[in-house]
Amino acid sequence: DQYLINTYDFSNDDIVFISSKGHFFKKYITMLLNSQVDYSQDASFPLLCDNLPFVNGQLVRDDLPNTSNGPHCYCNPKMISSSTGISKFLSLLHLDSSSSLYTKITSLSLNQQIDILNKFCGRFQYDGELSGASAIDPIFWIIHGPVEKLYHKIVFDNLLSDSTYVDKKEYCSGHKADSVKIWSQGFYFEDATINVHELSNTQLAAIFNPSTIEYGRYVNYVYDHSNWDSICGIQ
Repeated sequence: DQYLINTYDFSNDDIVFISSKGHFFKKYITMLLNSQVDYSQDASFPLLCDNLPFVNGQLVRDDLPNTSNGPHCYCNPKMISSSTGISKFLSLLHLDSSSSLYTKITSLSLNQQIDILNKFCGRFQYDGELSGASAIDPIFWIIHGPVEKLYHKIVFDNLLSDSTYVDKKEYCSGHKADSVKIWSQGFYFEDATINVHELSNTQLAAIFNPSTIEYGRYVNYVYDHSNWDSICGIQ
């Protein structure tokens, strides 16, 4: 980030935009993990990676990204070797062609544009479904408890007509009913024999229903009230 600021005069807003593109990495790294296709020969595929930490859903290495044995990602040279390919790459980031950042990038020489994109591709963001730009805001880290507390109240007050997780779209990476959270490998429920990263969104939604007997097999707590009297003396 500092390199982009110092070398290309990127603003903090530019860096925030780049940091918000976790969906880009989740989509294409997931495709790399789950496919036998050699995407290096596909000029329409933007991202390539070496030493990815998962093979067939199993963690095979835990080295830090961009270390000698760790995962390393880079832009597909076949895509970003031309102005046309770079425009296509930027469109995959949902970067509006009328934005100042788009103009800032495309007004540079081809080699400079390639340098910027390679810095982006090397970030190796493979974060959780609720991350991306959200995690930049400190409030992000304190809202989850209250949201979960309200969810428990909704469940116990029978305000949900149906708690089954379903999806309405044909394709929505990471959010489909049968999508799994491969990044959750290493997270354990109370029953440590359960492979969390193999569970679908539908299965996880059922597990996190606090009104079921099975809930205690996975989670060791439940909210017994929805008031806030004990927080900072607020009445």
